[in-house]
Amino acid sequence: AFQSLLDPTLARHCRFACLRDGAAVFLADTPAWATRLRLHSPRLLEHARGALGLAVDRIQVGVRRDSDESLLDLPCGADPLNWHRRH
Repeated sequence: AFQSLLDPTLARHCRFACLRDGAAVFLADTPAWATRLRLHSPRLLEHARGALGLAVDRIQVGVRRDSDESLLDLPCGADPLNWHRRH
């Protein structure tokens, strides 16, 4: 649902990870992609609240620390911003 709001290039480098503590958490491949994604935060937050009906108050963006594809299927109970340190 979120990926469709991003241009295709950005969507290839940024993924929705989970909902955690009132935040919709995304992971980006690099700090540069994370910065580009943050520019879309207002639109993503509006979409999450409106079209998706989620109770979120912010968008949180982290950077993947490696190319581990398992980060794309992150369990919602895990801490996506620290996932690379434990797995």
